[in-house]
Amino acid sequence: MEMNIGEPKDVAKASITALNNLLADEFVLLAKSWNFHWNVKGPSFGSYHAFLEKIYTETFNNIDDIAERIRAIDGRPIGSLKGALEHNRIKEEEEHKPLPSASGMFKILLEDYETVIREVKNDLKNLETKDPLDEGTLSFLQSYVEKTEKTCWMLRAHLDLIGFTRTLHLNKAHIPYSELRIITHRLNLFLRNLHIVYIQRVRFLSHLFIDSRQLVKFIYVTFIKLPHP
Repeated sequence: MEMNIGEPKDVAKASITALNNLLADEFVLLAKSWNFHWNVKGPSFGSYHAFLEKIYTETFNNIDDIAERIRAIDGRPIGSLKGALEHNRIKEEEEHKPLPSASGMFKILLEDYETVIREVKNDLKNLETKDPLDEGTLSFLQSYVEKTEKTCWMLRAHLDLIGFTRTLHLNKAHIPYSELRIITHRLNLFLRNLHIVYIQRVRFLSHLFIDSRQLVKFIYVTFIKLPHP
């Protein structure tokens, strides 16, 4: 039965094209975030692994939502990897190349998400010229942009944290214990705001200390004596 929602076929076609391009990008992001989730390494493996799991789970849900939006306006979603690779606007991670570091993985994903956001914003400008407007698809894409901008923020926060702790680790021998404790306590609060669980925060911050006595003292003061969630 034909769709009868007051939307001309040329308007629906433009929306379906934009949505299928986005669907293709999300397929590539799913494969890439899965790959990084499986292969990430580093002293904070647990938090990296969990964060990448959150990303690929959100990506999987995005794929389903985009495909269902396409069906809602009587389109056919891309249903094959071949189709996805004919419409994607971001590159696959090539298997013959060495795997990037954890920070390299986050940087790649950040650049990909920022590329997709720019492309979706261009699609929004194009769809806003149509008459009548496909208000449902416009709203859907605007919500996608808002949600993905938050993902970019989280990726930037992780990159900033990795860079900061790397610098601190290289210079920790020159930092008095009292100052190191203040810095790591603030880092603990920052990690908590990123929803990194308690035991993973302990493991992450433990790499900043020179010897076991400092670490035991820090854990007691920061995690036991002071309240934590």
